[in-house]
Amino acid sequence: MSKFKKIVILSMVLFLLTGCAPQLKNGTVIIVKKEYHEPYTTTTFTRVGKAMIPIRHHHDEEYKVIVKQFDDKDEYIEKGVKVDKQLYDKVKVGDELTYKSGGLFVNSDEDGK
Repeated sequence: MSKFKKIVILSMVLFLLTGCAPQLKNGTVIIVKKEYHEPYTTTTFTRVGKAMIPIRHHHDEEYKVIVKQFDDKDEYIEKGVKVDKQLYDKVKVGDELTYKSGGLFVNSDEDGK
């Protein structure tokens, strides 16, 4: 088998496997952990002719909650979801939230708003 065919087959297998991870469904989720990542800056260097030029990358602060949701087999899926500071401050570990269309909403909010 040629090297090109091996690369194509390996790429297809990796692509198929990445789609197999369980996903959250619309419904109730439970917060199991809260994570906060401070803002930071990284510097990479790129070569321009004979000179090395620094390029700075700023990364904003990140608020994230780890939630779990039970699937059809009574096993749970754990997933990290980015949230804004307001929601992060409002919730605590053990709270039940509504997961809808990729976002989290407090159950007392009307219509997931």
